[in-house]
Amino acid sequence: MVGPSLPRTVKGQTTLGQRINRSELQSGDLVFFKTTGSGRHVGVYLSGNRFLHVSSKKGVIISSMDNVYWKPRYWFASRI
Repeated sequence: MVGPSLPRTVKGQTTLGQRINRSELQSGDLVFFKTTGSGRHVGVYLSGNRFLHVSSKKGVIISSMDNVYWKPRYWFASRI
């Protein structure tokens, strides 16, 4: 099965899908974070408040959305 095509940039990805509440997250949803004044980051929600994303220093990793870094930076989620 072939899924939807995603824009390369976070900015482009923010316009996709339907925004959902954090309490409604399901595996495969996109989760967005505001990391700096204009910086944005996106990951793919897995389950149990964990998401898959790419770190410029560590490569592809799984992080907790409850992590002290990510929790206050959560912006919104969308389902495609």
